[in-house]
Amino acid sequence: MMLPMMSLHAVVAFVLVIAQEKNEAEELFKKMEEKLAKAKTVQVKGSGSSEMSEGEMKAATVLLWETGNKARLDTELTIPGMGDIKGLYVSDGKHAAARGPESKDGKTPEKLTSDLVQSWARGGGFFVIMWIEAATFKDENHPKRAQVPKPVGFKMGPKEKVGDREAQKIEYALTNIEAEDVSMALWIDPETFLPVKREMRGFHGKEKLTYFETYSDLKLDEKIDAAKFELPKDTK
Repeated sequence: MMLPMMSLHAVVAFVLVIAQEKNEAEELFKKMEEKLAKAKTVQVKGSGSSEMSEGEMKAATVLLWETGNKARLDTELTIPGMGDIKGLYVSDGKHAAARGPESKDGKTPEKLTSDLVQSWARGGGFFVIMWIEAATFKDENHPKRAQVPKPVGFKMGPKEKVGDREAQKIEYALTNIEAEDVSMALWIDPETFLPVKREMRGFHGKEKLTYFETYSDLKLDEKIDAAKFELPKDTK
């Protein structure tokens, strides 16, 4: 009669360990997101790439935001078959403009800063490229692109070296978004509680992709030149 009881204890212990690991990963993620949310200004550069069947896709982003719904996103994309594409999004707190393959002008969303914090923390720079324009200018053909993603299923991974720093890897999945089956791995500096690297796995059409993104020059609460949030002169 002892064997079944021991097996039951083992199962319960295993479940408790798994639950604890998930909680630790989620708590670390929340600390990172809360630190970003409390900052009055944030500046970060992102650099990423993904191998596609037609070649390598590359993305470079420079993202700035400031309390009062001010934001700026500069992007440079290299997409196989399409070449190099540059884009710009700016919000001065009341109005917003996007320049690139298309020009768009509109009103700044009421919760731009808070939603941007969550969207970047959870999805990264590449995700924000599509999200920020959809959230501002309302893409009727793709309404889910404007939604803030929700992270679920947190798991703790190993500690690994990212550059010259040791970072804690956590894993989770994204829900409440247009794409399905999007999973994330995020490496967080345990001393600063700031992200240093991300891996996103999902589908582009029928093609399964793995996108790697690293972050540099991540600065909190440093003054940003007010000119960075000035709308393009041709804004309507």
